[in-house]
Amino acid sequence: MTRNIPVSPIGKILKDIRQEQNLTVQAVADVCDVAASTIRNYENGIHPQIDAIEAMAFALGYEIDILLKQD
Repeated sequence: MTRNIPVSPIGKILKDIRQEQNLTVQAVADVCDVAASTIRNYENGIHPQIDAIEAMAFALGYEIDILLKQD
Protein backbone atom coordinates (compact mmCIF):
# COMPACT_ATOMS: atom_id res chain seq x y z
CA MET A 1 0.00 0.00 0.00
CA THR A 2 1.46 3.35 -0.99
CA ARG A 3 0.51 6.59 0.65
CA ASN A 4 0.25 9.82 -1.20
CA ILE A 5 1.84 12.27 1.24
CA PRO A 6 1.53 15.88 0.14
CA VAL A 7 4.77 17.84 -0.16
CA SER A 8 4.98 20.74 2.25
CA PRO A 9 4.90 24.18 0.63
CA ILE A 10 8.44 24.73 1.92
CA GLY A 11 9.63 21.54 0.22
CA LYS A 12 8.12 22.52 -3.12
CA ILE A 13 9.49 26.06 -2.93
CA LEU A 14 12.94 24.76 -1.91
CA LYS A 15 13.05 22.33 -4.82
CA ASP A 16 11.78 24.90 -7.33
CA ILE A 17 14.38 27.48 -6.27
CA ARG A 18 17.19 24.90 -6.16
CA GLN A 19 16.39 23.68 -9.66
CA GLU A 20 15.94 27.23 -10.96
CA GLN A 21 19.47 28.00 -9.76
CA ASN A 22 20.82 24.72 -11.19
CA LEU A 23 21.99 23.60 -7.76
CA THR A 24 22.28 19.99 -6.75
CA VAL A 25 20.82 18.65 -3.54
CA GLN A 26 24.40 18.06 -2.40
CA ALA A 27 25.40 21.69 -3.05
CA VAL A 28 22.57 22.99 -0.86
CA ALA A 29 23.31 20.36 1.78
CA ASP A 30 26.97 21.35 1.89
CA VAL A 31 26.16 25.03 2.50
CA CYS A 32 23.58 24.08 5.13
CA ASP A 33 26.01 21.61 6.75
CA VAL A 34 23.54 18.72 6.56
CA ALA A 35 23.36 15.45 4.66
CA ALA A 36 21.93 15.46 1.14
CA SER A 37 19.27 13.05 2.38
CA THR A 38 18.07 15.75 4.78
CA ILE A 39 17.48 18.18 1.92
CA ARG A 40 15.75 15.43 -0.07
CA ASN A 41 13.51 14.71 2.93
CA TYR A 42 12.53 18.38 3.11
CA GLU A 43 11.80 18.45 -0.61
CA ASN A 44 9.70 15.30 -0.26
CA GLY A 45 7.48 16.53 2.56
CA ILE A 46 9.32 16.45 5.88
CA HIS A 47 8.82 19.88 7.46
CA PRO A 48 12.16 21.40 8.60
CA GLN A 49 12.82 23.27 11.83
CA ILE A 50 13.09 27.06 11.63
CA ASP A 51 16.91 27.05 11.90
CA ALA A 52 17.09 24.71 8.90
CA ILE A 53 14.75 26.99 6.96
CA GLU A 54 17.03 29.94 7.75
CA ALA A 55 20.10 28.02 6.58
CA MET A 56 18.42 26.97 3.34
CA ALA A 57 17.22 30.51 2.63
CA PHE A 58 20.78 31.78 3.15
CA ALA A 59 22.22 29.02 0.96
CA LEU A 60 19.83 29.92 -1.85
CA GLY A 61 20.28 33.68 -1.46
CA TYR A 62 16.67 34.32 -0.46
CA GLU A 63 14.93 35.91 2.50
CA ILE A 64 13.37 33.36 4.85
CA ASP A 65 9.85 34.65 4.13
CA ILE A 66 10.12 33.31 0.57
CA LEU A 67 10.41 29.75 1.92
CA LEU A 68 7.65 30.34 4.47
CA LYS A 69 5.07 31.73 2.05
CA GLN A 70 1.87 29.77 1.63
CA ASP A 71 0.00 29.41 -1.66
